This record gives sequence, C-alpha cells and structure tokens, in this order.
Amino acid sequence: MKRFQCLMVTTLTLRASIDTMFCDLADALRRAGVHTRMLIDVPQAPNLPLAHGLVGDLRDYDGPRFLIDTNAKSHFNVQTADGRPLSIHDAWNIPRVTIFESNPIHHVSHLAQSPQNAVFTVVDASHLRFFDAFAITARAIDFLPHAGPPPLQDILPAADRPIDVLFIGNIKHEPPLAAWLDGQPCAPELKPALRHAIEQRWESQGDIGASLASALAAEGIAPEPRRDLTIACAAEGYVNNVKRLELLQSIRAGRVVVCGEVEATLPEAAPVTATGPTGFVKCLQLMDNAKLLLNVMPFRSGAHERVFYGLSRGAYVVSDYSTLLDLPAADGAGISFLPREPDLLDDVIADVLSSRIDERVAAGRAWYAERHTWDHRARQILALLGPLF
Repeated sequence: MKRFQCLMVTTLTLRASIDTMFCDLADALRRAGVHTRMLIDVPQAPNLPLAHGLVGDLRDYDGPRFLIDTNAKSHFNVQTADGRPLSIHDAWNIPRVTIFESNPIHHVSHLAQSPQNAVFTVVDASHLRFFDAFAITARAIDFLPHAGPPPLQDILPAADRPIDVLFIGNIKHEPPLAAWLDGQPCAPELKPALRHAIEQRWESQGDIGASLASALAAEGIAPEPRRDLTIACAAEGYVNNVKRLELLQSIRAGRVVVCGEVEATLPEAAPVTATGPTGFVKCLQLMDNAKLLLNVMPFRSGAHERVFYGLSRGAYVVSDYSTLLDLPAADGAGISFLPREPDLLDDVIADVLSSRIDERVAAGRAWYAERHTWDHRARQILALLGPLF
C-alpha cells in the first residue's frame, strides 16, 4: 500500500486564522491516513533550505503526492534544459491544491503563474463563476466551504459566560454611499445598478454579484462577466464594512466585545469593549467565554470558519444568511440568521439569550460535527484528487 503524501504550505501571520485552519486540516488529513507535513513560513524571513528540503522529499516519494496552498501563493519551479522555469507540479506530477479562503478575484496576479497541474477549491459556490469569466482552467475545481475542528467537549454553560455578544472582524471606515460610488472607476451608466445592489444588502439573500446582475438586467445593460465580477468584488468589501458597523450601532444592551481593527466609531449606548487587533488564538479564547457570536460575511452558500469554531467552543452563532446554514437556522439549532433590518438585532439577541440556549447550542454542535469538520473537508479533497492519479 502506498498512501497519499501531502505538503501544506501557508504563511504565519499575527492575526489571520489561516494557520490555525491549516493545522486543523493537517490533523484531519493525518487521521485519514495521509502522510502530512507543513511549511508555515514567515514572508519576512523565508527558510529556503527547509522549503527546498520538504519539496525534495515530496518529489522523491514514489506514491501519490500533492501540495496544498492558499490563494495560489506558492510557486516552486525547476529549470528546464534550456534554462526556462517550469513548475514542479507539471515537471513531477505533483498536483497543487489551492484553497481560496476568500474571493479568488483578489488573487488574479497569483493565478497568472498557476501550473497546469492545478486543483482549485472555493469557499463559496458563487466563486465558481470566476474561473469561466477569466478563462482559468484546472484539472479539478470544487466548492469547499470552511469548516471547524471536532467540537470541544469541555465548554462553559451560557450562564457562566461573561460576554453576551462577541463580534470578531475588522471594521474599516467607509464614506457615504454617494461618495463611495463617485470614487469607483466603473462607467457612470453602471452606477445606478451598483447603488441598487448595495441598497439591497439587508433585504437580499443572494450574494452581491447576483444582486448586481439583476439590477444591471433591469437597466437593460448586457452582462460582461469580468467587468461585473470586478465591480461586485469592490461592492462586497464596502457592504461588509457598512453592515458590520450598522449592526454594532443597533445593539442597545448587554456586554459586547468587539475584536479586530476598528476605524469607525462604535456605539456608546451599550457597554462595548474593543480589544483592538488581536490574534486568532485570542479570538478562540473569547469564543470560549461568549454566549453569542455575530458573524457578518459575504458568502451565501458557504460559511466563514468563525461559524464552526464558535460552535466548537459552545457559542451560539447569529450569522448572515447562507444556504449552507439553512437547516440548523430553521430549527434554531445553535444558529440564527441576522434580521432583515439592523434595528431588529436586539430582538434576535434577546430571543436567543432568553431561550434554552445550551440545548440549542448542543443541537448546532451535533449538526456541524456530522457535516462540517475538517475531517469532512479532508475526505472531500482526497476524493477530488483520486481520479488525478
């Protein structure tokens, strides 16, 4: 028997969750029988001898082997006989599995250097449109949502958790919509549709790209996929920041902790504690002590990892809508959706906190443990790779 061998390549950062997620995925791959090693590098001080040694070990393995990276950032080449660079993935038949943890349109420059022997996964099914629009091909492309570790067994009951509401994420200052639209480089005739899509940020259950497409069609403007996805991506960032601030400004009671870099002014009506920029390990510790976790995200068929890491530590999650979360949200099983108006958030919070919250969280933890751990994602990756060998 020759088992799979994997090298995972990621970057160590002060605050992002990606190294935590990759470590948990590596553990899941090992539980699935994959010989897995990791290269967690620091961009300011790359360890090239270590990288070359690990890649060499992967090259020399005579069984099925693959490399996993994030956002198509890894580029390992060899020289051909005439001195040209050639990707190791094409030279040695080592598929590169790229996990996009955000919209792939942010990473077009990296994709320009992708090997032919590439596999792409996206965190939201709507991102699959990107590859056709930009004529990017791969040996396999699939929807792979974020996930979480198996639920921790030792968790605090809600009554013993000192934080009522925890919000994790950066909140950048954004200008009023009219000023923001004036600053966008797209053609003036597109801006009314763009305005309409952004104004639907609370009412619509679709992603911003779908809202923009509908608004353009209503204006009689023919679709141009590259143009439209680029415009929607800019709007996605604007909407994310505006919605986060609107939510926090609507909370009137309870102990609220905001964890992240905040450029905007937070509300004074509720007792808000802002931790400032914080590493993900500290975020996990805050989840251990929070009754409820707010999650604002642009994904409408996937989910942010905060959903699953929050549940793993016993926090109830109130999140943006996603079809991935439909089932537990319908049953109030550890997850509820944000209201269609930010002013109604206090009512949702009060409903959750006054309910049998521990029972609801237990149901949510059972739901995701059966479907959305990194063990499930590891098996999906292996199934995706199987036909390539």
